[in-house]
Amino acid sequence: MSIFHQVDINFAAAFLLFLVSVVAFYRLDIKDKLSRAYLITALIIIFQLIFEALTVIFDRNADPLIIQLRVLMSMALFLGGPILSLYWMQLLRKMLIPRAKTIKGYKYFIIVPQIFNVTIVLLTPFTDWVFYIDENAIYQRGDFFLVSTIFTYYYMIIAAGMIFNNRKGIVREDLILLLIATSIPMLGGVIQATFYGTLFIWPSVAFALILLYLFLQQRIIHHDFLTGAWTRESFFQYVNQKITTGDHEPCGALYIDLDNLKDINDEHGHQYGDKALKKVVEVTKNTLGHKSIISRLGGDEFIGVIHTDSKDILKDKVADIKAQLVEFNKTKSYPFDIVTSVGYDLFSDDYHNFEHFINHIDQLMYDEKRKHKGA
Repeated sequence: MSIFHQVDINFAAAFLLFLVSVVAFYRLDIKDKLSRAYLITALIIIFQLIFEALTVIFDRNADPLIIQLRVLMSMALFLGGPILSLYWMQLLRKMLIPRAKTIKGYKYFIIVPQIFNVTIVLLTPFTDWVFYIDENAIYQRGDFFLVSTIFTYYYMIIAAGMIFNNRKGIVREDLILLLIATSIPMLGGVIQATFYGTLFIWPSVAFALILLYLFLQQRIIHHDFLTGAWTRESFFQYVNQKITTGDHEPCGALYIDLDNLKDINDEHGHQYGDKALKKVVEVTKNTLGHKSIISRLGGDEFIGVIHTDSKDILKDKVADIKAQLVEFNKTKSYPFDIVTSVGYDLFSDDYHNFEHFINHIDQLMYDEKRKHKGA
């Protein structure tokens, strides 16, 4: 295999990822943490692709300076793999399970492999553990070559597990993109580890990032820009998919309305109205849990869906939301109180469809709103 045919996939992947990154820079919300993380990761991957290609181009070059450069670039590759896969795992965790409690020993669970990998890679120039340049200036794999690769895919497998475990709260199109984007680098790693001389790991990561750009675009479509809740369209698309396929568990829903939003906007400005909306979503998400679905149906109306067959649990959740808002109001953070009206019930086959069910809990919400006005 000629050198050109070995490295052309790297340069092609780097070029494509660069183009996608430029488009992403202008089309994504740079203030969004996930978007910024994507762009930073893409830049690092582009450098890694170039480093890997250069190590192949310079193979057999006995110039001492070139050999030192090859060693440094190879170290960057072996250090970067596990670090980037851990970074991806943590991003997914924050995105899919933003309020997850840290399990005892979790830090050791994720940090120990990193420490071990960094140690063996940094000592490799003296020990030849991960790789070495032989007397003919040819790159060779060391005894611990697979260790760094295994650690990289250790985090990727955990990330895939998190996606699968939280699949019920992900729109199908997003779920497919995330699973493919996570699987492609693992497949590339297996091919490169099995067939010596092929370059598939970093190009596969680049192609996965290109797919992730599509996910970020979908994310913009599926989520309300202000509150981070699902949009009305994505919510009904998700619900209809579940009902049509019969893939749904017993569930209940809360129809939540922020009282007096118009008065808040008129008296205190829209910036405070926006803050109140975001606070309602924040409290609702914290109460219902990470596997729940929160959607903004209208200007001041939201729906929260949780998997339960107990109306008492729904009642407790409503009470908890209201109690948290009462405590927040006591802090006087805003020059007004945040008050909600909520209708809730369990979904069942007695309703013609989910829209009929929503109309039912919407009416229950208005019944409570009228009581507030009467009081």
